[in-house]
Amino acid sequence: MGGRHSAPHRRLDLHGHGHVDARAVSRLVRDRTHHKGEVIYPNLLLSAAAEHVAAFALWPKAPDFTRIACEFLFHESEVAKPGFDPKDVVEFWDIVNRQDWHVCEGVQLGMQSRGFRGGFYAPMEDPSLDIRRYLARHLGEMAGIPRD
Repeated sequence: MGGRHSAPHRRLDLHGHGHVDARAVSRLVRDRTHHKGEVIYPNLLLSAAAEHVAAFALWPKAPDFTRIACEFLFHESEVAKPGFDPKDVVEFWDIVNRQDWHVCEGVQLGMQSRGFRGGFYAPMEDPSLDIRRYLARHLGEMAGIPRD
């Protein structure tokens, strides 16, 4: 994911900058216990929240360019509510995605260092670690994956 992505560039953050409705952020933070994220290898990320599902398909095009398609799905009962506007959800994910992409780009740069010997995974990243162990076991150094 390092380098370039195909979404239009717009800087936003969660510290009072940008154009996200504070009510939407507080609702999403309040509902964080009603959120489930899944990685479906090789390139699909799903994020299910109380009122929507966000699906992200990643298509690597070059070592420094990944095309990312983001789709937002809402139940028809949500869409039928008076005043329904998906803008809050979309803008919130825009902030989160751009922050994540920035971190990923930094990690990609760090992995190019001759001193890179692997990283550390948080417990929520166990599926990522599992796939790396699988690849290391079956492809080893041919895939450029150091053994743990």
